[in-house]
Amino acid sequence: MPLSNYILKRVSALIARQGLAPIGVVVSNSMMGEVMPGIAEAVAGAPGCKLLLLINQPHFEIVGIERKALTKQIEAAIETIQQAIAASG
Repeated sequence: MPLSNYILKRVSALIARQGLAPIGVVVSNSMMGEVMPGIAEAVAGAPGCKLLLLINQPHFEIVGIERKALTKQIEAAIETIQQAIAASG
């Protein structure tokens, strides 16, 4: 199996239930070119919930969303994960 296919399968499995990552992980060639198109597609297409942190990307901006400190974003993500765990029993 080619390494790229292996990586895509691992990424999909990793976030099959829930994933926490910077928003750039679902945008091809973002994060200084480190996110290959296949990786962005695998993350975006994974069946689980994606919790995306709004971290500055020099080549795109998301409008209409309140910017918060990274620590506040992580706290909100932890709360969301805890609620999902509690709801699943």
